[in-house]
Amino acid sequence: MKLAVFDVDRTLYDGYSSVEFVSYLKKKDIFPEKQYLEMNDLIKKLSYKKIPYLKAAHDYCLILGDGLKDINKQTIKKQAKMFFSEKKLYSYSADLVSLLKNHNYIILLLSNSLIELLGEVKDCLGADSVIGIELETIRGKYTGKILSEVHFEHGKSNSINRYLESNNIDLKDSIGMGDSDHDIGFLEMITHPVVINYRKELLAYAKKNNWMIADKENVLTKIKNIIK
Repeated sequence: MKLAVFDVDRTLYDGYSSVEFVSYLKKKDIFPEKQYLEMNDLIKKLSYKKIPYLKAAHDYCLILGDGLKDINKQTIKKQAKMFFSEKKLYSYSADLVSLLKNHNYIILLLSNSLIELLGEVKDCLGADSVIGIELETIRGKYTGKILSEVHFEHGKSNSINRYLESNNIDLKDSIGMGDSDHDIGFLEMITHPVVINYRKELLAYAKKNNWMIADKENVLTKIKNIIK
């Protein structure tokens, strides 16, 4: 079996799933105002380039964990199911996952988003595993502590290494896809790195390292050429 690793937001999912989910929870009066405003301020600083993307991704997760503290995990799982819609996936996403699974690829979703939400994406696409933000729970409620490390600079690559060890597989002939400079660490590990819907920092790095650059119209064709 071979491994295909996908970032989710703006790679398979048309948007930023965690940001949208938090907004949804705020409207449901589940996510608190204080942390919601902190998140919006962080996003604003990122948009004005007052904070590096990697730091913004890290700090966002810390605020997320704090905002969900003392909330029941089952409540968030229920809300994730109600929030998620397959219409938010790119038109190519299902066909891309199906193509790779038909060629004996294990599909791993890797994202700076809650695993409760990623589970909905996984089930919809028929992916095999997810790595995302995992929050500690005690007696069914979030404590605010983050157990995962995808929000760290090298968190995605470290998480993949542990996944490989746990599942006794390697990265021979692997395919990886991402959209931001936060994905560079794990894409460097991959045999066939692919960038799509890219931020300019990732595009520059991809060109420098001769990585495959795809768009919505040609991504299926380019992946087919890889697996021939």
